[in-house]
Parts: sequence; structure tokens; C-alpha cells
Amino acid sequence: MALALRLLALDKVLALRVGSILNVELFMRAYGFKGGMYRMRSAAIVFASLSVFCLFASESFAGFGFEERSPISYNEGKYNRSEIATDTQGNWVAVWSDDKLEIMASISSDNGETWSSAISVSTLRGESHEQPHIETDANGTWMVVWHSYYALNGTIGGDADILASHSIDNGRTWTYPVPVNTDAATDIGGGRSRDEDYWSRLAADEEGNWICAWIERTYVGDDDDRYDYAVLTAHSTDKGLTWTDPVAYLLDKYAWVYGGPEVETDKKGMWLLAWSQESNIEEMNEEIYLARSTDNGANWLKDEAPLSKLNPAEDFHPRLATDGNGNWMAVWSGTVGWLYDEFEQRDVYTTSSSDNALTWTEPFAIATTPPETSLSFLHRNPGVTTDGNGGWLAYWGFGTRYIDGARSKDSGETWEWTFPLLPEMDEDSGWYWPTIATDGKGQWIASVTTGKEVEALSSFVSIYGLDEPEDDSDGDGIINSEEGTDDTDNDGIRNFLDTDSDDDGVSDSDEVEAGTDPYDSSDFFPFGDVDHSRTVDAADVQLLTNAILGAAPSEYCDLNKDGRINASDLQLVINAVLG
Repeated sequence: MALALRLLALDKVLALRVGSILNVELFMRAYGFKGGMYRMRSAAIVFASLSVFCLFASESFAGFGFEERSPISYNEGKYNRSEIATDTQGNWVAVWSDDKLEIMASISSDNGETWSSAISVSTLRGESHEQPHIETDANGTWMVVWHSYYALNGTIGGDADILASHSIDNGRTWTYPVPVNTDAATDIGGGRSRDEDYWSRLAADEEGNWICAWIERTYVGDDDDRYDYAVLTAHSTDKGLTWTDPVAYLLDKYAWVYGGPEVETDKKGMWLLAWSQESNIEEMNEEIYLARSTDNGANWLKDEAPLSKLNPAEDFHPRLATDGNGNWMAVWSGTVGWLYDEFEQRDVYTTSSSDNALTWTEPFAIATTPPETSLSFLHRNPGVTTDGNGGWLAYWGFGTRYIDGARSKDSGETWEWTFPLLPEMDEDSGWYWPTIATDGKGQWIASVTTGKEVEALSSFVSIYGLDEPEDDSDGDGIINSEEGTDDTDNDGIRNFLDTDSDDDGVSDSDEVEAGTDPYDSSDFFPFGDVDHSRTVDAADVQLLTNAILGAAPSEYCDLNKDGRINASDLQLVINAVLG
């Protein structure tokens, strides 16, 4: 316990500032201390978990603000990586590749309260469909891309190609898949050891522009391990029914690519493309590179220096996020060594930009693994997302038993560590591929895959977004736990984020001060009701006049709250009487 207290005190001082990282996470867990006992601050996030183990959150997780919801899907097979997206209007769609290697989806139209039965996206069972990614333009169109070895009834080759399907009814039905790579019928076939298009990602603006990015691996010789790699993008303006010919950025000959590309847009004309590239096959030094486009992917301008800035780590699996206001965040994994010749040491790195991706801060490790440990705690598969209102969440797998994260409210200048985000997984199973989405209105939902056979795709719904019960998210003087998560006035803003929860024209803080119920629109004192009779009439005018003339004033006479009772307040009450 003494060790725990010392580590806790140190971490509170450091607070995960840039260049000042103390990874007490590993040591706390190594000595048996749980995240429920140790945390500096804790993020409250919705979790849609691909595991029944989420159903057994310990009591210590109550402070994080989790609420369990109905399962998304049930299957006595193995789920592969899942993804989730929202149109910020209460609709959410989760997609995954199931044990039959079919792309499936489940939808929620009530912010994760309930989920539909599984819906087929790829439409054809028994074929190999893998690694789906979903995006929406927030205008009614949803699209899923994935790689598949299915030849679409002989219309394309049997090698791996990128397929796309879209929905215009919030995920209830999906179009028949079409190839994204327009050379799908003519590129080299021959199975998995030949030409492959895979690791696809998708981004969309609100003007009907969609860009898909993926990796192409082309067989180049007699050696099965000799391939050329390229990062490809294609653009669609008709909901993915047709795509432009791929725009390719050819990598160095035999250069290895790991972790796939990432594409993101600020929805204002800026598109970023990131990928990891092994630029020197002899030294095997992977870096994160960045390219940008302002013409919807017709042309890309690659930055000369890598985004990872020659970090000594092997950098891969980049992820991007933007708030649409010029602020960008990038995270990725970095392998910096080996643990006892058995396990890689992987850290999570981040960098940010406040000038629309023109310049970036120096990368730093937001999660580190001390090299002297003998435990196989590897930080893997990171992601990052933002609510567009100043809140940023970076998250990653910690080994296979934890999903951890950190939050920032100052565009990445400082981070608060918030482990763990999910209950600890037992030794016989594991967490993989966490993904998190938010609607920007305080609701966060995540999906995560287990490494063993799973029984359910379960969900947890956030209570207070990235804040906690004792925080005051809307700044009205009432803490979140007192305001609650109901939406009293049905305006789409939950009470803990709504400064006037009952929409009666009187702020929650003023109602509390006046002694009325801020969640009952019929219980309030109208503006100008200085005698609190619940009506504004001549008596209020007389009371205010007397106060100006020297009589003892009511505490509610200062209507304009300027610290004085004068003719301005009298005019306000007269206006209120006159309507």
C-alpha cells in the first residue's frame, strides 16, 4: 500500500505532461493494484464490447460512469475486429467480421440503449470478408469498406480486393458490394500469396465526397516474400457506387508497410493521409508519413519529414482525428525494443497540430512500458477521437487484459491518464482492436474484440462523457451527478450538459438559487417576479420602486445583476408586466 500511495502522489504531480511521463500503470498492476483504486481522473465512456466479460464490471468502475445496456449481438463463434460510427443524431452503427468471415452490422437509434439483430452487409456467407471500416456523411448515407477474396460471381479476380456497400436508411439495408479498386477485374490473381489490396479506411465530408485509402501489395519476383507496396486512394461522389481510378503513392522498392493507412478530413476541404513505411529494409526502421490533399484526393502532397520525426522506435498503426477547427491529433504504436528476447516493448505516441496540419508538435510517448519489466504488457492498436468541443480521447490496448486511455482538454498539450477503460480481462481471453466514437453531445460508444470465443457483443453507455459525476460539465454550478443524464426538455441535450434543462427560459443555476425545480418547467419564478408570487404584476413594480426609493430591497430586485438596484431594473420589470 505504501508503494501505491507513493506512486499515486508522483503521478498527480506529473499529470502526464509532455516530456514528463511516469508509467506507474505497469508497476501498479504488477503489484496487484487495480485501476479502480488508482486513478488520477477517469473518463466515462460508452462501451460496446465484443465480450460477455464486460457484463462483470467490478464495483470500482461505478465511478467511471458506465451503464450496461442490452447486447448488440450474440454468436457462439469468434468475432474479428469491429468498428463503430454515428451521425451525431442518435443513430449508431457497429460493424464486424463474424466467425463465418461475413461483414455484419447492428444499429441503434437511441444512443446505444438498444441494438438491432445482426444485419448482413457483405450479403454472401461462406466467403472471406475481413477488416471492415464504417463511416457516415451525417446526411443519411453510411458506407462500409473491407477487403475480400470473393470474386463477385466471377466479375473480379480471386485475389484480395476492396469492396464497398452503402446504406441510406441508417444501416437497416445495404447495397450489393462493388469493388473500390477499379482494376479488381484485371490485377494479378492467384490467391493470397499474390496481388492483394487490403487494410482499407474511409472518410467522408458533408458534400458527398468519399475517399477510401488502402494498401496494395504486388508480387514482384520468384521469392514469395518479395513485394512492392503502394498506398492507394480512390474518390467517390455517388455514395460509393462508382470510384475513380486509384491514385497511388509508390513506396520504396521492397519497403514493408504495417498497420495500414489512415485517411481523415476536416469536412472543409482538407484531407490527410497517414501510413507507416519501412524506408530502409536493411535497418528495418519504420516511420509515420503524412500527405495532404485539397482537391478531394485527386492529388496528394507528401511531407518530406516523417510525422514521427525519426523517432528511434519502429512506428506503425497511425490514427488521425480533427475537430474541424484546425486542430488535429495523431497517435500510433512504437516498438522500442524487446523484453527478454520474447516480447516486443510497444509504446503509444502522439503529436498534435493547431494550424490545420501544417506543423506538428514533437512526438512523445503517452503510454510507456519500462524495458526492465518481464511482463508482456504491450501497448497496441491505439486510436484517437474528439467530440469537437475541446475533448480528446486517446485509447489503446494494454497487453491483452486491459483497454486504457488518456484524455486531453487542451488539444494535446497535457493529458490525464484514465486507466482502465474496460474491466480487466482474465488470462484465458484478451481485448483487441478497440474503437471509440462520439456524437459530440456527451455520448461515447466503443467496440472491442476478444481474442477467444465470445458469446456476446455487449454495450455500455457513457453517463458523463469524458467528465465524472463530481464535475460540472455545463458550468451551471450543479454537479453532473445531481443533474443526471435525462433530457427533460427533449432538445437532444442531456441535463448535465444543458444550462436550462426544462427549457422554461430560466437557467438551472438561477432556479436553484431561487428555490424552484430546474427540471420542472411549471415550477419557476418568471423573470421580473421580484416578490416571488409566481406572477409579474403591479406588486412587483411597486416593490422595486420602493427599493429604489430606499426601502429594504428583495434579494431578487437586481434583475440585470449589475450589483445595483436602479431605474434599469425598474424598466425591466415594467417591460415584463407589459409582456
